[in-house]
Amino acid sequence: MRYLNSFRLAAAPVSLLMFFLILSGFVCSTAAASPPAEEQQVQATASVNTSRIFVGERFILTIEVSAPRLQNVRRPSLPELDGVNLLSRTPTSTSSFSVVNGVSTASNGFRFTLEATQEGSFTIPPIDIEVDGIMYSTNELTINIQSRAQMQQQGSQEDIYLSLELSNSSPFAGEQINARLILYYKSDINVMSYQPSAAWRTEGFWLERVTDERGPRAETVIVDGVQFRRAELMSYVLIPTRSGDLNIGEYSVNLTVRQTSRFGDTSRFFDGFSRAQRSVTLRSEPVQLGVKPLPQPQPVGFTGAVGQFEVSRSVESREVIIGEPLEIETSFRGTGNIMLIDQPAYDFPDGFENFRPVEQTDIQKSPSGVRGSKTFTDVLIARRVGNYQLPSTQVYWFNPALGRYQSQRLPAIDLAILRDEDQEFLFVDEQRIRVSPATGLARWFVQDDVHLVNRLWFRFMVILPLLILIPAWFIRRRNERLQNDMAYARTVNATKKAEERLGAVSLLAAESNFKDAYRMLHKAVAGYISDRLNLAESGLSDTYLISAVREKGAPQPLISRLDGLFKTINDISYSPGSGSVTYEKDSEEARAIIKELKKVL
Repeated sequence: MRYLNSFRLAAAPVSLLMFFLILSGFVCSTAAASPPAEEQQVQATASVNTSRIFVGERFILTIEVSAPRLQNVRRPSLPELDGVNLLSRTPTSTSSFSVVNGVSTASNGFRFTLEATQEGSFTIPPIDIEVDGIMYSTNELTINIQSRAQMQQQGSQEDIYLSLELSNSSPFAGEQINARLILYYKSDINVMSYQPSAAWRTEGFWLERVTDERGPRAETVIVDGVQFRRAELMSYVLIPTRSGDLNIGEYSVNLTVRQTSRFGDTSRFFDGFSRAQRSVTLRSEPVQLGVKPLPQPQPVGFTGAVGQFEVSRSVESREVIIGEPLEIETSFRGTGNIMLIDQPAYDFPDGFENFRPVEQTDIQKSPSGVRGSKTFTDVLIARRVGNYQLPSTQVYWFNPALGRYQSQRLPAIDLAILRDEDQEFLFVDEQRIRVSPATGLARWFVQDDVHLVNRLWFRFMVILPLLILIPAWFIRRRNERLQNDMAYARTVNATKKAEERLGAVSLLAAESNFKDAYRMLHKAVAGYISDRLNLAESGLSDTYLISAVREKGAPQPLISRLDGLFKTINDISYSPGSGSVTYEKDSEEARAIIKELKKVL
């Protein structure tokens, strides 16, 4: 009996222990069968920062996960999306932690910047994101991207847009056009910053940037009954270099704008109290111009000048000593295509050597256009004493305001070429040698030595003058042709002139003057082609030069390299900003192309 009681006392704790073991096993099996509560509370969402998107606008796509506790959240990757362009595959990361009423919440966010490229309705599919080793998916999004035309048809109007405004939509070839990039935005928008495009496609136009030291200033205007702010961002002068239908490509500007509540002075461009910020890329609409050709036939003496000009011709002195240089300056002053004016053709009197003229251009750029002067200096050397006259000539230019050619007569210039009285001259008197016939008996001597004619030194002395005179004659003929035949001189000196211009590229680039460096690089390559083919020295488009090289039988790889170089130069030299330049690489490419062109042209 005593043993039975002892057994009962010992079995009670054992039974209690077994009960707790069975209960613990049941709880553990239940926990293993279902995920923890924290895991069930993970949420993954996708959202965009605006419900109204138009073509060219940037917007933010945010992927966010939240849970009571987050340990390891891997960065998501976006698939290829229709209608938009992903500007960077590396998103901006954010994280936060909060406790509300004893409940903790942790969240991680990833922000992708997208740019709308096409109009229409597009779907952003669920995005996979890994949280603590488990994959989750976001919700699906639908975005509607509208074009400007759609907004106008629906009776709505953009709150901000870019417009290219031209002073003339039907100019003559060579006539100046004022092109202004105008930003229109509603009064509740504040422009924080803007970055103009690094390139602007204006093939067939000479482009000059016009700067305003004051910067953009805004004014209030009414557009279709709606009040807008108007600010001029950029101003250019465009000069069409040929007639026909020419296209001006779209111009793009990247802006950072904010919705504002305005107080105080509203005349400033950057002002206001911020409420919401967004990035916008605006593009102007492409424009096609019908450029009218100049009236035909063009008068003799037309130099390609289009605008309003005054022309003058002068010499420093009308009396010069023989052999001294005589400089004749011809100046064009006024408003128009000063950069594209060619030198007038003069008939110089016989007895003068004419050297390559020197060109000097001085221009001033303002919002009203380009004005200034271009001077041609002819250098003459007189070789004979006497009185000469530089004949009068008629110089023509085209006035687009009047729609006709105008002219100015340059009067004749009398010149006197004098002999230098202090110069010494050498005169040799003629001497006569008297030879009398021999009389009497003649005796003949036979010399055993080698005859003089058979001596090597004697033959060399006889041939030496010929060896000197023949090359000298060819050199003289070549120099005379270089002085008198301008086409031949341009062909011969093309390589040397190109090398000089390429040398100037490094000097300009060393001064961080990349725009002028690339313009000089273009001048080196284009000038080499023009000189080798005897084409006009200015006013020819890149397309025309490439076509001329192709007609000479240049291989297609060389044509493609030349076209690519011209496009690179135009992208940098005529762009508002400096952009990213590799002038050393481009300069070497230009040298290589010129070397290949020398074999073809």
